[in-house]
Amino acid sequence: MKTVLVVDDEFDLTSTLKAVLEDRGYRTCVCATGRETIDCLRHTRPDLILLDVMIPLGSGYTVLDRVRATADLAGTPVVLMNNVPPPADRAVRWQAFIRKPLSLAAVVEAVEKLIGPGASAGREVT
Repeated sequence: MKTVLVVDDEFDLTSTLKAVLEDRGYRTCVCATGRETIDCLRHTRPDLILLDVMIPLGSGYTVLDRVRATADLAGTPVVLMNNVPPPADRAVRWQAFIRKPLSLAAVVEAVEKLIGPGASAGREVT
């Protein structure tokens, strides 16, 4: 089963993303801070990371730097999430950007495009 790491400090959002992704057949881990994410990545190797830019205890960019500097994580697809588009000069470091407020359909589309369908693909997400 493919694993998606969701990193965001908005509990309602992470709960919704977790439910939607698990319903689509993905294993989902959730972290709320940069520090928690770095700790999680020491023992979890997700297939994809949904990463909010504005998180406490280390920004999303700090987490992204760590991911890209870790040999067995460097190729992990990252989808940035934020209400402000990231600087264009840093774009090579992630595979997709989704503007907040999020469209669940856009999240599922990005995940499926980058790592393929989950175990129970085919369900419609609105």
